[in-house]
Amino acid sequence: MNGVIRVYTDGSYKNGMISYGFMLYGFGFDGTIKVSTSRPGTTLQNVEAELKAVLEALKYLKRNYGELNNYTIILCYDLELIKSILTNPRAQARNGYLRNYVEQFRILQQSLGCKILFEKVKGHYHEIHNRLDRAVRRKLNEVLASA
Repeated sequence: MNGVIRVYTDGSYKNGMISYGFMLYGFGFDGTIKVSTSRPGTTLQNVEAELKAVLEALKYLKRNYGELNNYTIILCYDLELIKSILTNPRAQARNGYLRNYVEQFRILQQSLGCKILFEKVKGHYHEIHNRLDRAVRRKLNEVLASA
């Protein structure tokens, strides 16, 4: 099997809660949005949410599809750190959460057995990413309203 899976990710922080989500296109995916919320475990707030979105998307693919040999995943994101932290050992050394993100990312990439490419999308200018952004913020607001 060969193919491309586009993975859009986004995260948000508000009033002590984070929300993070992803959308998948390709490989039979039609853009269904998956969103989760939690209390942040760090002071990174929105950054933590953005990074969690990436890891949750990769975990979802691994859990549901196993190895994706001969597939390419294109991660579409609006926070440059998602890509840049992978090659910045100084930043990883200063922050345990960032170091853990890199370790988990690499483990998931290896276990999926596929190539992962990165595509930066301009926040609030990309229609597909905007749909995800609205869903992530909506879920966050719902959780905060019910608290």
